[in-house]
Amino acid sequence: MDTRKRPPQKVIDENNNILFRGKPFFQLGFYHVRPDGRLQDTPVNTYIYNKTEGHSYALVFSHLSSLRAYEAIAQRMKKIDHSQIVMHYLVDEPDGQIGVTLRDIELLNGLLKAICPGNATFLNFAANSTMHKAFKITDVIGLDHYPIPYGRVADIGYTMDAMRYFSGNRPVVFVPQAFSWGGGYGRKDGRWPTPDELSAMTWMGLVHGAKGLLFYEFPAPKMYSETSIKDINPQLWARLEKLLKTIDQIIPGLLGPELVSPWQKKSIEEKQQPEFRLLVNAERSEAWLLAVNPWDSPTGCVLEIDKEVLPLTSLHEIENHGASLQQHDYRLEWTFSPFATAVYRVESTTLQRLTAIRQEQLLAQLGEKFNKQQSQQVATVKLQVGEELNWQKATDLLDSWKSIKRPDKVRIAANSQGIHFQSTLRFPTGHRSVIQNRDGDVWRDPGIELFIGVPGQNKYVHLMVNTSNVQADWKFDHSLPEPLDKTVNFNWQSKVENSGGELVDFEIFIAWAEMQKMLQQPEIRSFAFNLGSSSLSLDWAGLSGSGFHAPTNFGVINLE
Repeated sequence: MDTRKRPPQKVIDENNNILFRGKPFFQLGFYHVRPDGRLQDTPVNTYIYNKTEGHSYALVFSHLSSLRAYEAIAQRMKKIDHSQIVMHYLVDEPDGQIGVTLRDIELLNGLLKAICPGNATFLNFAANSTMHKAFKITDVIGLDHYPIPYGRVADIGYTMDAMRYFSGNRPVVFVPQAFSWGGGYGRKDGRWPTPDELSAMTWMGLVHGAKGLLFYEFPAPKMYSETSIKDINPQLWARLEKLLKTIDQIIPGLLGPELVSPWQKKSIEEKQQPEFRLLVNAERSEAWLLAVNPWDSPTGCVLEIDKEVLPLTSLHEIENHGASLQQHDYRLEWTFSPFATAVYRVESTTLQRLTAIRQEQLLAQLGEKFNKQQSQQVATVKLQVGEELNWQKATDLLDSWKSIKRPDKVRIAANSQGIHFQSTLRFPTGHRSVIQNRDGDVWRDPGIELFIGVPGQNKYVHLMVNTSNVQADWKFDHSLPEPLDKTVNFNWQSKVENSGGELVDFEIFIAWAEMQKMLQQPEIRSFAFNLGSSSLSLDWAGLSGSGFHAPTNFGVINLE
């Protein structure tokens, strides 16, 4: 095998763009479709495909089926036209694949960089991956984030920022969800994104700096279907076609420098805020404004433009789905319906005044989000009147989530009967619970854990449920020589919906009388709390990596 090192070549430019044939290139494509003509009337310019003859598209060359076949890979690389390859796709979601190590990825990356120095290398990760060392192996990384129907579109911004920060700002190719978890993928409550949800997901990725889009996926209802999204969901396809055409128009801006925002944002809502990004092309002759509401409720804000940077600016609408703009000189007043999006062409004679953000400045800003020391986590749960529970009025713990890795969904609600917990967690493919006996080491299995105590005390209850709905409840009192008591058996209910795929739904209910027994309190107005998963290394209070059994660092739930 001849892997003699060739001179390194530039594959990423100064604006963090992927280079294809020496020029900045923004990928638009889909998973699981060949360049067979079905997308020839769209702006799609990239295919994940391993044959270079018979077409002129950019190729993402896949090595997913040949991870350790180094000799075969070297021989295959001698037979292809490297000028058609934009990236080599090494591994998909490596932290979800048992047996794939950092060393495997490093060896494959090194081989391909030696043989194909003019092509970028690429790793794709699932949302909330904590395999941070792998983020820095390849030239480009990808992000799968599929929030419908279990998660929140708004969290795409968080995961995009995490990928950029922990990779040292490598280019991120975003993979929006254009499929349903139901149907071919077996989730009974799965559904397609709505057109507005798909637009909001896509624009959130672009607002947070995506350097390419590979939609998952074109065939439907599953990856090997002969039918496609065009056949199965024509309404969504109609929006997708329009979305692709709009993105194609603004690609010069997506390839331009990343900017310091020339405005101050004053939001109506403290938490559920719309997001914006100003784009400018490399020549500073064209500009565009992207606006998105990533929330499932209306919101609004005011942008006050810096008149020293952009005086006498005019905005011309290109595409709008549910956004309303009133411009008063340098003041832009916005209202948004749920998942509203809009794109505007910006006319100004002073685009040269826009300031590009330096990489070290960008990383410092992102680092504030992931490195800052926060005060104790606090959330408020409002008591719902009556016995009927309305999950729409629940408290969403993702609004105050502290650990870097996050679940797809986690909510708390309370009514006259007791307190309810609901969460959706994503486990590696092939996950399996082993513990079958109550009060065993359930925490070792894929599952969910609750920690409930009295604020300021070292006593608490540890509740555990694995994916087979096997329970354990232990009591801890760190003032005792032997703090752990496994003999307690509280009366609480759990429900687990596990289809055998990655996503598992958990529900836990504790009656007020049982909460009083757990906490040894006659009345409960607040309680110390954490929710986590040892197997996934995630938790609300941010104790992952340092140990969950630290009651002084639990968060607090206040009841109103």
